[in-house]
Amino acid sequence: MKLCCGVCVQISSRFIGLSNVSVAFLALSLLLLSGVLSWRDCLEYTPAWDTLLWFGVVIGMSTNLNTLVTPLSPALLVLQIEAGTRKAELAGLGA
Repeated sequence: MKLCCGVCVQISSRFIGLSNVSVAFLALSLLLLSGVLSWRDCLEYTPAWDTLLWFGVVIGMSTNLNTLVTPLSPALLVLQIEAGTRKAELAGLGA
């Protein structure tokens, strides 16, 4: 019954204005409060914590990358590569 309620809220979350993350935390809270899951069960399931950790790292890196990179960065990167190639050719290192 509790699982059906969680699934129904997940399906209707778009219509009631809840994000998927808030629905997931709500469902986890209900499972913990009703006794279906214990906090010990959550702590002992290490693959979930590994996934959460790596997902957080990837999201953090992508957020920082988005703030550091400007729209002109690809063009600047091409110019730097071309300048480096020319320097290498002038030094006799190029083909």
